[in-house]
Amino acid sequence: MKYTEQELAEKMKKRLAGERYRQHRWRLRQKEKGLQPVAGMISKEAGRILDAEKKITGETTSAILEKAILNLPAIITSTSEGIFRPVPDLPSDIPSQKENSLEYKEGIFNKIKKMRCENNLPFNEIAKIFNEDGLKTLSGDDAWDGKTIYAIYKKMESK
Repeated sequence: MKYTEQELAEKMKKRLAGERYRQHRWRLRQKEKGLQPVAGMISKEAGRILDAEKKITGETTSAILEKAILNLPAIITSTSEGIFRPVPDLPSDIPSQKENSLEYKEGIFNKIKKMRCENNLPFNEIAKIFNEDGLKTLSGDDAWDGKTIYAIYKKMESK
């Protein structure tokens, strides 16, 4: 069946309207998840690295960018003057896990509370710092993750 130019134009308008509506619904769902749009330009080299990472991991651009941002080495906070500055290093005031399990747990709890409340660090960043400091988890494992820190924090908050 052959279409006239007018029929093709109408068909294209309907298709575009449907696509715009689909994108609109997708954006609303992302917003409901607490996500926000970000726009920017990157160099060709950064684009090549991003494309390679997408092929290796199979993740979306959004997921890769989120991980990269959450793992930035310089943690920043805003001051009253509106200037951004790095957060000072936090002292390692946690007793050895082998010394006393209860003391170790309290030290971990206090450090999480301090890092979260006073310095407003995200849970993933707290986990990264704990891993860099070589702190064992409460169960004795070597690696912390943000979900574990979050669960501990929520448990502390409810007490």
